[in-house]
Amino acid sequence: MGKAAQMQAALASVLDDPVFARSPALTRLLQYLVKTTIAGKAKTLKSYSVAVEGLGKSPDFDSQADTYARVLVARLRKALETYYATTGTGHAHRLLIETGSYEVLLVAHGPAPASGQRIATGRSDRKRIVAGAAIVLALAVLLILAWRDRQLTATQRWRTSNFPFVEVSVKVEAGDRATMQLANEMRQSILTQLDNYEGIRTAYQPAPSADYSIEVSVRRMGVADVESISVIYRRGNRMIYSEHAVADVLAGNAARDNRFVRRSIFYISHPSGIIHSNERKNNYSVDTPYGCWLHFTATTQINQTINDKALSDCARDWYSAAGNHPLAAALYGWTLTDQSIVALTDRGHRVLIEKAVGVLDRARAINPGSPLLQVAAMRAYAYAGDDGAMRAAADQALRLNPDNLDVQGLAGVMLALRNDPRGAVLLNKAIAEHFNPPPWYFVGAFVAAMMQDDPAGARRALDRLGDLQHSLPVLPILAAAYQARTGHLDQARVQWGRATALQPVLRLAPDRFFSRLPLAPEVKVRLKQWLAPVLLN
Repeated sequence: MGKAAQMQAALASVLDDPVFARSPALTRLLQYLVKTTIAGKAKTLKSYSVAVEGLGKSPDFDSQADTYARVLVARLRKALETYYATTGTGHAHRLLIETGSYEVLLVAHGPAPASGQRIATGRSDRKRIVAGAAIVLALAVLLILAWRDRQLTATQRWRTSNFPFVEVSVKVEAGDRATMQLANEMRQSILTQLDNYEGIRTAYQPAPSADYSIEVSVRRMGVADVESISVIYRRGNRMIYSEHAVADVLAGNAARDNRFVRRSIFYISHPSGIIHSNERKNNYSVDTPYGCWLHFTATTQINQTINDKALSDCARDWYSAAGNHPLAAALYGWTLTDQSIVALTDRGHRVLIEKAVGVLDRARAINPGSPLLQVAAMRAYAYAGDDGAMRAAADQALRLNPDNLDVQGLAGVMLALRNDPRGAVLLNKAIAEHFNPPPWYFVGAFVAAMMQDDPAGARRALDRLGDLQHSLPVLPILAAAYQARTGHLDQARVQWGRATALQPVLRLAPDRFFSRLPLAPEVKVRLKQWLAPVLLN
Protein backbone atom coordinates (compact mmCIF):
# COMPACT_ATOMS: atom_id res chain seq x y z
CA MET A 1 0.00 0.00 0.00
CA GLY A 2 1.41 3.38 -1.02
CA LYS A 3 1.82 6.27 1.42
CA ALA A 4 -1.15 8.18 0.00
CA ALA A 5 -3.37 5.11 0.39
CA GLN A 6 -2.07 4.59 3.93
CA MET A 7 -2.88 8.19 4.79
CA GLN A 8 -6.39 7.85 3.33
CA ALA A 9 -6.93 4.67 5.37
CA ALA A 10 -5.71 6.42 8.52
CA LEU A 11 -8.03 9.33 7.73
CA ALA A 12 -11.02 6.99 7.36
CA SER A 13 -10.26 5.38 10.74
CA VAL A 14 -10.04 8.74 12.46
CA LEU A 15 -13.26 10.05 10.94
CA ASP A 16 -15.14 6.98 12.25
CA ASP A 17 -14.41 8.16 15.78
CA PRO A 18 -17.44 9.72 17.59
CA VAL A 19 -15.43 12.85 18.48
CA PHE A 20 -15.03 13.70 14.80
CA ALA A 21 -18.55 12.53 13.91
CA ARG A 22 -19.86 15.18 16.31
CA SER A 23 -17.61 17.92 14.88
CA PRO A 24 -18.21 18.72 11.19
CA ALA A 25 -15.67 21.57 11.38
CA LEU A 26 -12.83 19.28 12.53
CA THR A 27 -13.85 16.63 9.98
CA ARG A 28 -13.85 19.12 7.11
CA LEU A 29 -10.55 20.62 8.23
CA LEU A 30 -8.75 17.26 8.52
CA GLN A 31 -10.03 16.12 5.13
CA TYR A 32 -8.80 19.35 3.56
CA LEU A 33 -5.35 19.16 5.18
CA VAL A 34 -4.88 15.50 4.20
CA LYS A 35 -5.95 16.23 0.61
CA THR A 36 -3.59 19.23 0.43
CA THR A 37 -0.73 17.18 1.91
CA ILE A 38 -1.19 14.35 -0.60
CA ALA A 39 -1.18 16.96 -3.38
CA GLY A 40 2.18 18.25 -2.10
CA LYS A 41 0.90 21.75 -1.30
CA ALA A 42 0.71 21.67 2.51
CA LYS A 43 4.16 23.14 3.20
CA THR A 44 3.13 26.47 1.67
CA LEU A 45 -0.32 26.71 3.27
CA LYS A 46 -1.25 29.96 5.02
CA SER A 47 -3.95 30.54 7.61
CA TYR A 48 -5.95 32.52 5.03
CA SER A 49 -6.13 29.51 2.67
CA VAL A 50 -7.03 27.18 5.51
CA ALA A 51 -9.81 29.50 6.66
CA VAL A 52 -11.28 30.18 3.21
CA GLU A 53 -10.74 26.84 1.42
CA GLY A 54 -10.72 24.48 4.37
CA LEU A 55 -13.26 26.09 6.70
CA GLY A 56 -15.48 28.00 4.29
CA LYS A 57 -14.75 31.53 5.51
CA SER A 58 -15.60 34.39 3.14
CA PRO A 59 -12.83 35.73 0.87
CA ASP A 60 -12.64 38.99 2.87
CA PHE A 61 -11.40 37.00 5.88
CA ASP A 62 -8.54 38.80 7.70
CA SER A 63 -6.07 36.25 9.00
CA GLN A 64 -4.37 38.86 11.19
CA ALA A 65 -7.60 40.00 12.85
CA ASP A 66 -9.37 36.62 13.14
CA THR A 67 -7.58 33.62 14.71
CA TYR A 68 -10.41 31.19 13.96
CA ALA A 69 -8.33 29.04 11.56
CA ARG A 70 -5.36 28.74 13.92
CA VAL A 71 -7.63 27.91 16.85
CA LEU A 72 -9.40 25.14 14.90
CA VAL A 73 -6.09 23.60 13.78
CA ALA A 74 -4.90 23.61 17.41
CA ARG A 75 -8.11 21.85 18.41
CA LEU A 76 -7.57 19.34 15.61
CA ARG A 77 -4.08 18.52 16.94
CA LYS A 78 -5.50 17.86 20.40
CA ALA A 79 -8.36 15.77 19.01
CA LEU A 80 -5.88 13.58 17.08
CA GLU A 81 -3.75 13.14 20.20
CA THR A 82 -6.81 12.06 22.17
CA TYR A 83 -7.90 9.62 19.46
CA TYR A 84 -4.51 7.90 19.24
CA ALA A 85 -4.20 7.78 23.02
CA THR A 86 -7.57 6.02 23.36
CA THR A 87 -9.56 4.47 20.51
CA GLY A 88 -6.70 4.45 18.01
CA THR A 89 -3.95 3.28 20.36
CA GLY A 90 -3.48 0.00 18.48
CA HIS A 91 -2.86 1.49 15.03
CA ALA A 92 0.56 0.98 13.47
CA HIS A 93 0.57 4.51 12.03
CA ARG A 94 -0.94 7.78 13.06
CA LEU A 95 -1.70 11.19 11.56
CA LEU A 96 0.31 14.06 13.08
CA ILE A 97 0.18 17.84 12.57
CA GLU A 98 3.23 19.48 14.11
CA THR A 99 2.94 22.85 15.86
CA GLY A 100 3.47 25.73 13.45
CA SER A 101 2.65 23.61 10.40
CA TYR A 102 -0.46 22.67 8.43
CA GLU A 103 1.12 19.57 6.83
CA VAL A 104 -0.27 16.18 7.90
CA LEU A 105 2.42 13.60 8.60
CA LEU A 106 1.97 9.81 8.65
CA VAL A 107 4.26 8.46 11.38
CA ALA A 108 4.84 5.15 13.14
CA HIS A 109 2.63 4.64 16.16
CA GLY A 110 3.92 1.26 17.36
CA PRO A 111 2.83 -2.16 15.97
CA ALA A 112 -0.46 -3.72 16.96
CA PRO A 113 -0.15 -7.21 18.51
CA ALA A 114 -0.30 -10.05 15.95
CA SER A 115 -3.36 -12.29 15.92
CA GLY A 116 -3.01 -15.00 18.61
CA GLN A 117 0.21 -13.45 19.96
CA ARG A 118 0.84 -14.41 23.58
CA ILE A 119 0.72 -11.45 25.94
CA ALA A 120 3.63 -11.33 28.36
CA THR A 121 3.13 -11.52 32.12
CA GLY A 122 2.23 -8.09 33.52
CA ARG A 123 0.98 -6.81 30.14
CA SER A 124 -2.55 -6.45 31.52
CA ASP A 125 -1.23 -4.22 34.30
CA ARG A 126 0.60 -2.07 31.82
CA LYS A 127 -2.51 -1.84 29.68
CA ARG A 128 -4.52 -0.68 32.67
CA ILE A 129 -1.88 1.97 33.43
CA VAL A 130 -1.86 3.10 29.82
CA ALA A 131 -5.66 3.19 29.78
CA GLY A 132 -5.72 5.21 33.01
CA ALA A 133 -3.14 7.62 31.66
CA ALA A 134 -5.14 7.94 28.46
CA ILE A 135 -8.26 8.83 30.42
CA VAL A 136 -6.36 11.47 32.38
CA LEU A 137 -4.92 12.81 29.14
CA ALA A 138 -8.35 12.83 27.53
CA LEU A 139 -9.79 14.79 30.46
CA ALA A 140 -6.91 17.25 30.28
CA VAL A 141 -7.48 17.67 26.56
CA LEU A 142 -11.19 18.27 27.12
CA LEU A 143 -10.39 20.90 29.74
CA ILE A 144 -7.94 22.58 27.38
CA LEU A 145 -10.49 22.53 24.56
CA ALA A 146 -13.13 23.98 26.87
CA TRP A 147 -10.71 26.72 27.92
CA ARG A 148 -9.91 27.44 24.28
CA ASP A 149 -13.61 27.63 23.47
CA ARG A 150 -14.07 30.15 26.28
CA GLN A 151 -11.12 32.15 24.97
CA LEU A 152 -12.59 32.07 21.47
CA THR A 153 -15.94 33.26 22.83
CA ALA A 154 -14.26 36.10 24.73
CA THR A 155 -12.27 37.05 21.65
CA GLN A 156 -15.44 37.17 19.57
CA ARG A 157 -17.12 39.34 22.23
CA TRP A 158 -14.29 41.87 22.12
CA ARG A 159 -14.46 41.95 18.32
CA THR A 160 -18.20 42.58 18.20
CA SER A 161 -19.00 46.30 18.18
CA ASN A 162 -21.83 47.18 20.57
CA PHE A 163 -21.47 50.95 20.22
CA PRO A 164 -24.73 52.88 19.61
CA PHE A 165 -25.85 52.93 15.97
CA VAL A 166 -27.04 56.39 14.80
CA GLU A 167 -29.00 57.37 11.70
CA VAL A 168 -29.36 60.93 10.36
CA SER A 169 -32.63 61.76 8.59
CA VAL A 170 -34.15 64.89 7.01
CA LYS A 171 -37.61 66.38 7.32
CA VAL A 172 -38.75 69.48 5.42
CA GLU A 173 -42.03 71.19 6.29
CA ALA A 174 -43.69 73.19 3.52
CA GLY A 175 -40.41 74.17 1.96
CA ASP A 176 -39.19 74.89 -1.53
CA ARG A 177 -36.23 73.43 -3.35
CA ALA A 178 -33.81 75.75 -1.55
CA THR A 179 -35.17 74.64 1.81
CA MET A 180 -34.70 70.97 0.90
CA GLN A 181 -31.16 71.74 -0.23
CA LEU A 182 -30.47 73.42 3.09
CA ALA A 183 -31.80 70.40 5.00
CA ASN A 184 -29.60 68.04 3.01
CA GLU A 185 -26.57 70.29 3.56
CA MET A 186 -27.28 70.22 7.30
CA ARG A 187 -27.50 66.42 7.19
CA GLN A 188 -24.16 66.18 5.40
CA SER A 189 -22.62 68.60 7.91
CA ILE A 190 -23.92 66.46 10.78
CA LEU A 191 -22.46 63.29 9.25
CA THR A 192 -19.12 65.08 8.91
CA GLN A 193 -19.27 66.31 12.50
CA LEU A 194 -20.11 62.82 13.78
CA ASP A 195 -16.77 61.62 12.41
CA ASN A 196 -15.17 63.61 15.23
CA TYR A 197 -16.68 61.29 17.85
CA GLU A 198 -15.58 57.69 18.14
CA GLY A 199 -18.16 56.42 20.63
CA ILE A 200 -20.89 55.88 18.04
CA ARG A 201 -21.44 54.08 14.74
CA THR A 202 -22.92 56.28 12.01
CA ALA A 203 -25.38 55.08 9.36
CA TYR A 204 -24.81 56.94 6.09
CA GLN A 205 -27.92 55.38 4.55
CA PRO A 206 -31.40 54.75 6.06
CA ALA A 207 -31.01 52.19 8.86
CA PRO A 208 -34.19 50.76 10.45
CA SER A 209 -32.01 48.92 13.00
CA ALA A 210 -30.40 52.13 14.30
CA ASP A 211 -30.55 52.76 18.06
CA TYR A 212 -30.88 56.52 17.63
CA SER A 213 -32.14 58.86 14.93
CA ILE A 214 -30.83 62.42 14.60
CA GLU A 215 -33.60 64.22 12.76
CA VAL A 216 -32.96 67.44 10.83
CA SER A 217 -36.04 69.59 10.26
CA VAL A 218 -36.23 72.84 8.27
CA ARG A 219 -39.35 75.01 8.00
CA ARG A 220 -39.69 78.23 5.97
CA MET A 221 -41.22 81.15 7.89
CA GLY A 222 -41.24 84.32 5.80
CA VAL A 223 -37.67 85.44 5.21
CA ALA A 224 -36.26 82.99 7.79
CA ASP A 225 -35.74 79.25 8.10
CA VAL A 226 -36.37 77.50 11.40
CA GLU A 227 -33.76 74.77 11.69
CA SER A 228 -34.09 72.07 14.33
CA ILE A 229 -32.06 69.02 15.37
CA SER A 230 -33.74 66.32 17.45
CA VAL A 231 -32.55 62.99 18.83
CA ILE A 232 -34.97 60.06 19.00
CA TYR A 233 -34.09 57.09 21.20
CA ARG A 234 -35.65 54.34 19.11
CA ARG A 235 -35.37 51.52 21.63
CA GLY A 236 -37.27 53.68 24.12
CA ASN A 237 -39.46 55.33 21.43
CA ARG A 238 -38.95 58.80 22.84
CA MET A 239 -37.26 62.12 22.04
CA ILE A 240 -34.30 62.85 24.32
CA TYR A 241 -33.03 66.11 22.79
CA SER A 242 -34.27 68.95 20.61
CA GLU A 243 -32.75 72.31 19.71
CA HIS A 244 -33.60 74.88 17.07
CA ALA A 245 -32.20 78.03 15.48
CA VAL A 246 -33.52 80.70 13.12
CA ALA A 247 -31.49 81.63 10.03
CA ASP A 248 -32.03 84.62 7.74
CA VAL A 249 -32.77 83.35 4.23
CA LEU A 250 -31.44 86.54 2.65
CA ALA A 251 -27.99 85.86 4.09
CA GLY A 252 -27.57 82.89 1.75
CA ASN A 253 -26.59 79.35 2.72
CA ALA A 254 -22.88 79.93 2.20
CA ALA A 255 -22.81 82.78 4.70
CA ARG A 256 -24.65 80.94 7.46
CA ASP A 257 -22.85 80.15 10.67
CA ASN A 258 -22.28 76.39 11.15
CA ARG A 259 -21.97 76.88 14.90
CA PHE A 260 -25.51 75.58 15.55
CA VAL A 261 -24.73 72.20 13.99
CA ARG A 262 -21.30 71.93 15.64
CA ARG A 263 -22.64 72.86 19.08
CA SER A 264 -25.59 70.48 18.80
CA ILE A 265 -23.56 67.49 17.62
CA PHE A 266 -20.96 68.10 20.32
CA TYR A 267 -23.69 68.10 22.95
CA ILE A 268 -25.28 64.97 21.44
CA SER A 269 -22.15 62.89 20.79
CA HIS A 270 -19.62 63.96 23.44
CA PRO A 271 -18.72 61.19 25.97
CA SER A 272 -20.68 63.04 28.65
CA GLY A 273 -23.38 64.17 26.21
CA ILE A 274 -26.93 63.10 25.41
CA ILE A 275 -26.45 59.70 23.77
CA HIS A 276 -23.82 58.27 26.09
CA SER A 277 -25.49 59.65 29.21
CA ASN A 278 -28.65 57.86 28.10
CA GLU A 279 -26.73 54.64 27.37
CA ARG A 280 -25.06 54.66 30.81
CA LYS A 281 -28.49 53.90 32.28
CA ASN A 282 -28.36 50.50 30.57
CA ASN A 283 -25.55 49.18 32.83
CA TYR A 284 -23.19 47.86 30.16
CA SER A 285 -20.72 45.22 31.28
CA VAL A 286 -17.16 46.49 31.34
CA ASP A 287 -16.24 43.25 29.51
CA THR A 288 -17.53 44.59 26.18
CA PRO A 289 -16.00 47.23 23.89
CA TYR A 290 -18.64 49.86 24.55
CA GLY A 291 -18.79 49.07 28.27
CA CYS A 292 -15.01 49.45 28.57
CA TRP A 293 -15.13 52.72 26.62
CA LEU A 294 -17.97 54.06 28.77
CA HIS A 295 -16.00 53.23 31.92
CA PHE A 296 -12.92 54.95 30.51
CA THR A 297 -14.73 58.13 29.49
CA ALA A 298 -16.45 58.38 32.86
CA THR A 299 -13.17 58.11 34.77
CA THR A 300 -11.23 60.44 32.45
CA GLN A 301 -13.85 63.12 33.04
CA ILE A 302 -12.48 63.45 36.59
CA ASN A 303 -8.97 62.18 35.69
CA GLN A 304 -9.19 59.10 37.89
CA THR A 305 -7.94 56.35 35.57
CA ILE A 306 -4.73 55.58 37.48
CA ASN A 307 -4.93 52.39 39.58
CA ASP A 308 -8.34 51.52 38.08
CA LYS A 309 -8.03 47.73 37.77
CA ALA A 310 -11.33 47.27 35.94
CA LEU A 311 -10.18 49.73 33.28
CA SER A 312 -6.68 48.29 32.89
CA ASP A 313 -8.07 44.73 32.65
CA CYS A 314 -10.71 45.50 30.04
CA ALA A 315 -8.29 47.64 28.01
CA ARG A 316 -5.73 44.81 28.00
CA ASP A 317 -8.32 42.17 27.03
CA TRP A 318 -9.82 44.33 24.29
CA TYR A 319 -6.39 45.10 22.83
CA SER A 320 -5.35 41.41 22.99
CA ALA A 321 -8.42 40.42 20.98
CA ALA A 322 -8.60 43.40 18.59
CA GLY A 323 -5.23 45.14 18.51
CA ASN A 324 -6.02 47.03 15.29
CA HIS A 325 -9.10 48.73 16.75
CA PRO A 326 -8.18 52.39 17.40
CA LEU A 327 -10.12 52.66 20.66
CA ALA A 328 -8.74 49.38 22.02
CA ALA A 329 -5.19 50.56 21.32
CA ALA A 330 -5.89 54.03 22.73
CA LEU A 331 -7.26 52.66 26.01
CA TYR A 332 -4.45 50.13 26.36
CA GLY A 333 -1.80 52.78 25.67
CA TRP A 334 -3.49 55.13 28.15
CA THR A 335 -3.55 52.53 30.93
CA LEU A 336 0.09 51.59 30.28
CA THR A 337 0.96 55.27 30.68
CA ASP A 338 -1.00 55.29 33.94
CA GLN A 339 0.95 52.27 35.18
CA SER A 340 4.25 53.92 34.29
CA ILE A 341 3.40 56.95 36.42
CA VAL A 342 3.03 54.89 39.60
CA ALA A 343 5.73 52.28 38.85
CA LEU A 344 7.87 51.61 41.92
CA THR A 345 11.22 51.84 40.12
CA ASP A 346 12.63 54.14 37.46
CA ARG A 347 13.36 51.11 35.28
CA GLY A 348 9.77 49.94 35.61
CA HIS A 349 8.61 53.42 34.67
CA ARG A 350 10.78 53.46 31.54
CA VAL A 351 9.72 49.98 30.42
CA LEU A 352 6.01 50.75 30.75
CA ILE A 353 6.12 54.17 29.11
CA GLU A 354 8.18 52.80 26.21
CA LYS A 355 5.62 50.01 25.79
CA ALA A 356 2.79 52.57 25.82
CA VAL A 357 4.52 54.68 23.17
CA GLY A 358 5.14 51.58 21.04
CA VAL A 359 1.50 50.50 21.19
CA LEU A 360 0.26 53.98 20.33
CA ASP A 361 2.79 54.58 17.54
CA ARG A 362 1.76 51.35 15.83
CA ALA A 363 -1.94 52.15 16.21
CA ARG A 364 -1.55 55.72 14.91
CA ALA A 365 0.16 54.40 11.79
CA ILE A 366 -2.90 52.19 11.14
CA ASN A 367 -5.55 54.71 12.26
CA PRO A 368 -4.08 58.22 11.77
CA GLY A 369 -7.46 59.96 12.04
CA SER A 370 -8.49 58.63 15.45
CA PRO A 371 -8.92 61.55 17.89
CA LEU A 372 -8.53 59.40 21.01
CA LEU A 373 -5.35 57.78 19.67
CA GLN A 374 -3.89 61.23 19.05
CA VAL A 375 -4.58 62.49 22.56
CA ALA A 376 -3.42 59.23 24.16
CA ALA A 377 -0.16 59.47 22.21
CA MET A 378 0.22 63.14 23.12
CA ARG A 379 -0.09 62.23 26.79
CA ALA A 380 2.31 59.27 26.57
CA TYR A 381 4.97 61.36 24.80
CA ALA A 382 4.65 64.01 27.50
CA TYR A 383 5.20 61.48 30.29
CA ALA A 384 8.08 59.95 28.30
CA GLY A 385 9.73 63.38 28.20
CA ASP A 386 9.74 63.47 24.38
CA ASP A 387 8.83 67.12 23.91
CA GLY A 388 9.23 67.11 20.12
CA ALA A 389 7.01 64.07 19.60
CA MET A 390 4.39 65.48 21.97
CA ARG A 391 4.20 68.79 20.09
CA ALA A 392 4.10 67.00 16.72
CA ALA A 393 1.24 64.79 17.95
CA ALA A 394 -0.59 67.86 19.26
CA ASP A 395 -0.22 69.63 15.91
CA GLN A 396 -1.46 66.57 14.00
CA ALA A 397 -4.40 66.05 16.37
CA LEU A 398 -5.49 69.68 16.05
CA ARG A 399 -5.10 69.64 12.28
CA LEU A 400 -7.16 66.45 11.86
CA ASN A 401 -9.80 67.34 14.46
CA PRO A 402 -10.28 71.12 14.34
CA ASP A 403 -13.78 71.02 15.89
CA ASN A 404 -13.18 68.45 18.63
CA LEU A 405 -13.07 70.29 21.96
CA ASP A 406 -11.58 67.29 23.79
CA VAL A 407 -8.63 67.31 21.42
CA GLN A 408 -8.25 71.06 21.93
CA GLY A 409 -8.56 70.68 25.71
CA LEU A 410 -5.97 67.94 26.14
CA ALA A 411 -3.62 69.57 23.64
CA GLY A 412 -4.01 72.79 25.61
CA VAL A 413 -3.21 71.07 28.91
CA MET A 414 -0.16 69.25 27.54
CA LEU A 415 1.20 72.39 25.86
CA ALA A 416 0.58 74.47 29.00
CA LEU A 417 2.51 71.93 31.08
CA ARG A 418 5.37 72.32 28.59
CA ASN A 419 5.18 76.15 28.95
CA ASP A 420 3.93 76.64 25.38
CA PRO A 421 1.77 79.82 25.10
CA ARG A 422 -0.56 78.04 22.69
CA GLY A 423 -1.78 75.96 25.62
CA ALA A 424 -3.60 78.84 27.32
CA VAL A 425 -5.20 79.92 24.01
CA LEU A 426 -6.54 76.42 23.30
CA LEU A 427 -7.77 75.98 26.85
CA ASN A 428 -9.60 79.30 26.90
CA LYS A 429 -11.40 78.36 23.68
CA ALA A 430 -12.24 74.83 24.87
CA ILE A 431 -13.50 76.09 28.25
CA ALA A 432 -15.63 78.80 26.63
CA GLU A 433 -17.33 76.39 24.17
CA HIS A 434 -17.62 73.22 26.29
CA PHE A 435 -21.03 72.67 27.88
CA ASN A 436 -19.37 70.85 30.81
CA PRO A 437 -15.57 71.41 30.81
CA PRO A 438 -13.86 68.62 32.75
CA PRO A 439 -11.84 69.73 35.78
CA TRP A 440 -8.53 68.57 34.33
CA TYR A 441 -8.71 71.44 31.81
CA PHE A 442 -8.01 73.71 34.76
CA VAL A 443 -4.75 71.97 35.70
CA GLY A 444 -3.38 73.45 32.48
CA ALA A 445 -5.05 76.79 33.19
CA PHE A 446 -3.44 76.89 36.66
CA VAL A 447 0.02 76.16 35.24
CA ALA A 448 -0.43 78.81 32.51
CA ALA A 449 -1.35 81.39 35.19
CA MET A 450 1.52 80.27 37.44
CA MET A 451 4.02 80.75 34.63
CA GLN A 452 2.72 84.31 34.23
CA ASP A 453 3.08 84.73 38.03
CA ASP A 454 -0.64 85.46 38.09
CA PRO A 455 -2.04 84.36 41.50
CA ALA A 456 -5.52 85.66 40.63
CA GLY A 457 -5.64 83.53 37.48
CA ALA A 458 -4.34 80.56 39.43
CA ARG A 459 -7.09 81.09 41.99
CA ARG A 460 -9.79 81.10 39.30
CA ALA A 461 -8.41 77.83 37.90
CA LEU A 462 -8.19 76.34 41.38
CA ASP A 463 -11.86 77.13 42.02
CA ARG A 464 -12.77 74.98 38.98
CA LEU A 465 -10.63 72.05 40.15
CA GLY A 466 -12.91 71.10 43.04
CA ASP A 467 -14.28 67.96 41.31
CA LEU A 468 -10.86 66.63 40.30
CA GLN A 469 -10.39 63.17 41.84
CA HIS A 470 -6.91 62.34 40.58
CA SER A 471 -5.18 59.31 42.09
CA LEU A 472 -2.09 61.51 42.43
CA PRO A 473 -2.20 64.50 44.82
CA VAL A 474 -2.44 67.07 42.02
CA LEU A 475 -5.14 69.19 43.65
CA PRO A 476 -3.51 69.60 47.12
CA ILE A 477 -0.10 70.31 45.53
CA LEU A 478 -1.54 73.12 43.39
CA ALA A 479 -3.59 74.41 46.31
CA ALA A 480 -0.48 74.41 48.53
CA ALA A 481 1.47 76.28 45.84
CA TYR A 482 -1.22 78.95 45.54
CA GLN A 483 -1.62 79.40 49.31
CA ALA A 484 2.16 79.63 49.78
CA ARG A 485 2.51 82.14 46.93
CA THR A 486 -0.20 84.38 48.44
CA GLY A 487 1.28 84.19 51.96
CA HIS A 488 -1.28 81.92 53.60
CA LEU A 489 1.33 79.56 55.04
CA ASP A 490 -0.91 77.78 57.54
CA GLN A 491 -3.35 76.81 54.80
CA ALA A 492 -0.44 75.92 52.51
CA ARG A 493 0.94 73.52 55.12
CA VAL A 494 -2.48 71.88 55.53
CA GLN A 495 -2.70 71.28 51.78
CA TRP A 496 0.89 70.04 51.63
CA GLY A 497 0.11 67.64 54.48
CA ARG A 498 -2.76 66.22 52.44
CA ALA A 499 -0.45 65.80 49.47
CA THR A 500 2.26 64.01 51.46
CA ALA A 501 -0.35 61.73 53.07
CA LEU A 502 -1.39 60.62 49.57
CA GLN A 503 2.19 60.43 48.27
CA PRO A 504 4.73 59.99 51.10
CA VAL A 505 7.69 60.38 48.71
CA LEU A 506 6.85 64.11 48.60
CA ARG A 507 7.95 64.40 52.22
CA LEU A 508 11.36 62.84 51.64
CA ALA A 509 12.22 63.43 47.98
CA PRO A 510 9.81 65.79 46.18
CA ASP A 511 12.14 66.03 43.19
CA ARG A 512 11.71 62.32 42.55
CA PHE A 513 7.94 62.74 42.42
CA PHE A 514 8.10 65.83 40.22
CA SER A 515 10.45 64.02 37.81
CA ARG A 516 7.56 61.72 36.81
CA LEU A 517 5.25 64.60 35.89
CA PRO A 518 5.07 65.85 32.27
CA LEU A 519 6.30 69.33 33.19
CA ALA A 520 8.85 71.41 31.33
CA PRO A 521 11.99 72.11 33.43
CA GLU A 522 11.07 75.77 33.86
CA VAL A 523 7.57 74.78 35.03
CA LYS A 524 9.06 72.53 37.71
CA VAL A 525 11.32 75.38 38.81
CA ARG A 526 8.38 77.81 39.08
CA LEU A 527 6.23 75.27 40.93
CA LYS A 528 8.99 74.70 43.49
CA GLN A 529 9.43 78.47 43.83
CA TRP A 530 5.76 78.85 44.73
CA LEU A 531 6.02 75.86 47.08
CA ALA A 532 9.32 77.02 48.63
CA PRO A 533 7.85 78.16 52.01
CA VAL A 534 6.42 74.68 52.70
CA LEU A 535 9.30 72.72 51.15
CA LEU A 536 11.79 74.49 53.44
CA ASN A 537 9.86 73.59 56.60
